[in-house]
Amino acid sequence: MKFFIVLCVVLLALNIVSGKKKPDDEEKAKSLKKVLKECQKNDATKIDNSVLKKLKKHKQVDLPENYGDHKLCILKGLGYINEDNTVNEDNLKKRVTKKAEEDQDIDAIVSECKVSKATPKETALFIETCLNSHSINL
Repeated sequence: MKFFIVLCVVLLALNIVSGKKKPDDEEKAKSLKKVLKECQKNDATKIDNSVLKKLKKHKQVDLPENYGDHKLCILKGLGYINEDNTVNEDNLKKRVTKKAEEDQDIDAIVSECKVSKATPKETALFIETCLNSHSINL
């Protein structure tokens, strides 16, 4: 009986310890919903909700002038662009790996989409366009 109790305590302790794993970079990044909410609080990065709804449904929409700022805010919040405006290749690769089809070449997609452009906004827009061209949504 004592052996059984000790065994249960050990198994319970192992279960608790194994359940507290360290989060990886992607898990550390905030959820899209939280990031979007933060970006919508800032007048410089806020996008009209009707535009967001159309974009979500992949409908044709005229993008506002601050769309690049908005997208940069989102990609920084999700951890795909670092604070120094460089592309976070590891986080980008994790996302592509998660969303790509089996027959897609993940390394080729990441290599194509990780290109830094002249400005951070252009980089953010390029990443979005590039991933969309491979049917990968953020």
